Amino acid sequence: MSTKSHRINVTLDMEDLEIIQILSNKQKLSMSSIIKKIVKDWLEDYEDMKLIKKIEDREKEKNPLISHEEYWELGK
Repeated sequence: MSTKSHRINVTLDMEDLEIIQILSNKQKLSMSSIIKKIVKDWLEDYEDMKLIKKIEDREKEKNPLISHEEYWELGK
């Protein structure tokens, strides 16, 4: 039976695994929940960095103002 959530296997070295175990115990969450949270936070930060880069690129142009629709078409 398939699940709604997708799974990915990740191999960690012992030092990283120990850190995840400590966080897991401290926050009373499973190790997979801790890793999921870390990845989600990182992806949100990465998305913010990508948006900031687009803004900086637009500011370098002579006319940096574009419509909302134009902006979202740029990302495609």
